[in-house]
Amino acid sequence: MTASDTQPDGIPLPGRPGMRPRDRRIVQAIALMCAMAAMLVLPWADETENVKKSLKPPEKITTVPEGQIGDLVGA
Repeated sequence: MTASDTQPDGIPLPGRPGMRPRDRRIVQAIALMCAMAAMLVLPWADETENVKKSLKPPEKITTVPEGQIGDLVGA
């Protein structure tokens, strides 16, 4: 039986390359903050298109026969 068989995964073996648990937690915290920022930005970016659509006034085409007076809506 070797040392790698008996030691748990959380304890790094001497001479074995890898991240220390504290460094791994720091990297995980940074990744979590980036993921949370992305989760906040994506719905906001999606709603900008909806806002642009709702701010445009609807275009209404009115045809008036020649010589007649037309009414403008809202005037």
